[in-house]
Amino acid sequence: MYSEVHYQQVKHNIVIALQKRGLLDYSKLNENVPLNEVPLGVEGFQYGATCGLLLDKSRLSSTPRTLSQMTGGWQTSHSHVYFQEASMLAELYQRENYDPILYLAHRDIFPPRLKAQEQESYWYADLIEYRHGVLPTGELFRSTGHWNPDHQVEIFETLQGKVVIIIAGNTPDGKSYLSKHVCAAGDRCLIPPGAWHITYVLEGPALVFNIYSEYSRTNSEVRNWQLRKYQWKVPVEIALLEDSSLQSLGPRVCFSERSWQDWGKTYVMNVSAIPQHILFDETSLAEFFLFSNLDQLDDLEKQCLQYWHNS
Repeated sequence: MYSEVHYQQVKHNIVIALQKRGLLDYSKLNENVPLNEVPLGVEGFQYGATCGLLLDKSRLSSTPRTLSQMTGGWQTSHSHVYFQEASMLAELYQRENYDPILYLAHRDIFPPRLKAQEQESYWYADLIEYRHGVLPTGELFRSTGHWNPDHQVEIFETLQGKVVIIIAGNTPDGKSYLSKHVCAAGDRCLIPPGAWHITYVLEGPALVFNIYSEYSRTNSEVRNWQLRKYQWKVPVEIALLEDSSLQSLGPRVCFSERSWQDWGKTYVMNVSAIPQHILFDETSLAEFFLFSNLDQLDDLEKQCLQYWHNS
């Protein structure tokens, strides 16, 4: 348990870090905007569908991610990202400027947590606001999708809405796997080291908080990696589609021909479920990130790695 002094210092550090980056907008809000409290470890975080994420009634600036930004404006090769019927989406962009915002990113919403000073290793925290919708191709609104490096442990927690996280990769003994994990508010999901993952929105707007660590790379190496994380490896070519004929069963997964050969017949396992003993009883993921000590964070990482290698 942390003291009131510790709590106030942590919140102060968050505000100062956001101010230094110019991410707090102090312009007056419409008082009639409905707001929901967001469980992000300290009081004052709220969300409104028309104003986005707030901290103590101040807007938090975010980085919007549109369809064309994911694909390089459809002008160059976009082999790093896969969309169902991409040619139709490219034509709509060129003809009608169809370019919806799929999500808004709050990268490093909290100051990074140092892991071991002699290694310059850190834990990082992000929050993503996902829009809810369906592309003209039937594919649900989604994240970009990317492969994690072999050195990374990453955990997601849905704070609002409902999402599907699809994960693919290879187990420690070399077996291919593909898993689908539905996460409603309060649900958590572990992304194994070296896995590909993508998030689709079932109910939105959806807020998803995540933390990730690097246990063998420095802060500068991590920052360099983040600049190219969407381009370094060919994506898994699958899409989650709305299917009115199977409405009672929910969306369906669709594979490209190549991806079906690689992943469609793979060994399916629930690699993303996290045993309760690993994740700190009723504490939210954000609260754990902000207030746990270094030993607790290191223990979380070790337990996630141990669970993954033994699963």
